[in-house]
Amino acid sequence: MNKNEFMESLKEKLSKLSVEDREDAINYYWEYFEEAGFGEESDVTKNVGNPEDVAAKIIETAECIRESESQENSSCNQSEQENVTKENKTECSSYSSAEGKKTEEIKEESDFDKTEKSENHPIEITALDLFGKDEQNAFDSVDIDISNLDVILRTGDEFGISINCKDEGPIIERKGSCLVVKDRNKAKFIKIFDFNFNIFNREKGFIEIIIPRDKKLNKIKSRLELGKFYLFALTADEMDVRTDMGSLELVSATAPKCKLGADMGHISVKDSIFNELKVKSDTGAVNLKYSKTDLMKISTDTGYISLEKTDAGNTELKSDTGYIKLYSGNVGSVSAKTDTGLIKFDGTELNSLEAKSDTGSISAKLLGVRENYKFDLKNSLGIITVDGKNQGKSIFDNSYTDNMGEIPVRMSVDTGKINVSFLGK
Repeated sequence: MNKNEFMESLKEKLSKLSVEDREDAINYYWEYFEEAGFGEESDVTKNVGNPEDVAAKIIETAECIRESESQENSSCNQSEQENVTKENKTECSSYSSAEGKKTEEIKEESDFDKTEKSENHPIEITALDLFGKDEQNAFDSVDIDISNLDVILRTGDEFGISINCKDEGPIIERKGSCLVVKDRNKAKFIKIFDFNFNIFNREKGFIEIIIPRDKKLNKIKSRLELGKFYLFALTADEMDVRTDMGSLELVSATAPKCKLGADMGHISVKDSIFNELKVKSDTGAVNLKYSKTDLMKISTDTGYISLEKTDAGNTELKSDTGYIKLYSGNVGSVSAKTDTGLIKFDGTELNSLEAKSDTGSISAKLLGVRENYKFDLKNSLGIITVDGKNQGKSIFDNSYTDNMGEIPVRMSVDTGKINVSFLGK
């Protein structure tokens, strides 16, 4: 099924969703296919699954969110009936700083079935507001656990927090030496159904935390349910970031240990340095560019893995359904495995290579010449080509070995072809 057929089928099967949510989902997959470089006739189901399963997962998530929203509204309605005054007004706190000075009066309606459009409320917090004194060293770690806000962590001249959201802002406090940001009420974790497919959804709120430039943190930990996470130019001993539905983007990050995870969303890392990098995506692509790490482990259930000009000492790549591509860079000793999808190496420097694909071809353009490598290639159904020459007598049970060089290359394919060429010195 090509991408046009997939999109038409997906659109039809998402007819239960609202127009806005359906368009967000469709736009998301169009962008995914464009970024992945699928041709007009490419079979996209090998990388994302069939449209029935994709639509079912999206609709199931939407129903869970709406159910949570319904339960919340029912609870809120009951609470309001118990506390309603003669004027049917109540004083609510819109946000409290450390001094608890910022409040506003909000008139609430008892009919929660009405849809009321509310504007986002910007809030600015300084170190003086939060800590009572302007100390940049008041904390050395960040712990974020929120539901429906995008999170931006970046460097700046001085500490600051900006919040833009419709509802009450999250709780922000210091616990010991840790800056903690968490939902005010975890039960009220979703107000609207939002797949967060667009980078800046006009309905979406955000929190931006500015860390003083040149400040090194001990740990950055973040857990998001519906929201994107952005990190720019920060250094920490450890980074641990995960989203349920939303993308992750790290630019110019530095950490000895970094762990990234997403249930449904892309993960992007650029211009970053780690000693150990572990990435796990259930449904979504993983992109690394211009980065360095001693140890790299990346796995996806449904989604491609792409490395461009990225250096690593040891590299482990695993995709259940999706291709694996490496462009340039030095990946050291690399292991690449996919159940359904192609594996491609293009000008990548390596110390050893082991590649396995159950259903999908393996293509490698290796640096140097043929004499640099020793090969152990096996193919159950498909041809093996080395330096432009077919090394098999048929398309069944082919194998090729060559021990001329010192760099070991092992490739195994159940269904698909193996093609190895050389780029010269």
